[in-house]
Amino acid sequence: MDEIAALERQIEARNALAARRAGILEALPERRARYAELRARAQQASGSFSLGALLRSMRGGPRDDPAGVRAERDDAIREILELERESNELDARIAAGGGLDAQLEAAIAARAAAVVAAGGPNAPRLAEAVAQLDGARAAARHLGGAAEIARDATAALDQAIAALVEVRDRGAWDRYPDDRAEAERRQQMLERARIPAGKARGRLTLLSETLREAGASLGAGDVRMAEWIASATRAMEQVPQRGWELAGRVDQDLEGLRRTRERAGRLHTELRGHLAGWRERVQELERERRELLSVPPPI
Repeated sequence: MDEIAALERQIEARNALAARRAGILEALPERRARYAELRARAQQASGSFSLGALLRSMRGGPRDDPAGVRAERDDAIREILELERESNELDARIAAGGGLDAQLEAAIAARAAAVVAAGGPNAPRLAEAVAQLDGARAAARHLGGAAEIARDATAALDQAIAALVEVRDRGAWDRYPDDRAEAERRQQMLERARIPAGKARGRLTLLSETLREAGASLGAGDVRMAEWIASATRAMEQVPQRGWELAGRVDQDLEGLRRTRERAGRLHTELRGHLAGWRERVQELERERRELLSVPPPI
């Protein structure tokens, strides 16, 4: 277990570096704001006729000591530069350890395979844990992809809905039935609705295929999205030329797209919930596999 333990120590050290860098990045905005304040005060204190100095003098308030403020300002910029230098150095060291996780996984997997192949009291439990871990990882991978597709679909539906709302709010176009410029503007606005509606249709189709391939065992349930896809497909196709007909069509498509958006949003939330559960299961199985490798078989 020496190789595995050594890799775990290296990963722990890398994670400590990452935590330090996160703390620096969190502190830098406050340090920069402080430096900006000191720089402004130093500029005001550098001349007796500055507006800030004049106002403080008229109010009887204390005046900044120019040398003292400049010293604070210089200290502040030196601290910022030092923090930025350290952050860059930590970033390089963290990046150098980017392959440690893969190395650790390969070492643990190789050791587990050797133990299972050799047989022994722990071998059956370990083999079962490894098989379950492979399945859980596959489930998490499929659900992660499906959740990402669902997120893209809902974003596209939001864009299509917003564009159709703009079309609807345009008002009565029949006032100027022969106005070519108005007709062109209308087509441009409709195109802004068609493009995201087409993207939503494509993402929903891909999502349907992804879930069908993944299977109901992933917990996503039997999702039937034919109606959703049809709703996005119908949106703004064969657009009527007359304003009163267009108004009715826009309202109809808006209702369909909003209903589809609500369903897709619920599915996205459901997928994310299942994904979180499978990721937790993966972590449990990884711990179990590690514990089985750490405990020597009974004599």
